[in-house]
Amino acid sequence: MTKLCRWISAMIVSLAAIAERRRQRRSLANLNDHLLRDIGITRYDAEQEIKKLF
Repeated sequence: MTKLCRWISAMIVSLAAIAERRRQRRSLANLNDHLLRDIGITRYDAEQEIKKLF
């Protein structure tokens, strides 16, 4: 595999990871306080996670 192919592959993996974190944070934002308590997260903790860029 050439250096360029490895770089492109790494970029695709990185972009996929960023997209997945974004999806998870959107899901977290939609949970109510009861569901957050069920998973052991406070509203404050959820808001801090949601605010993260990447």
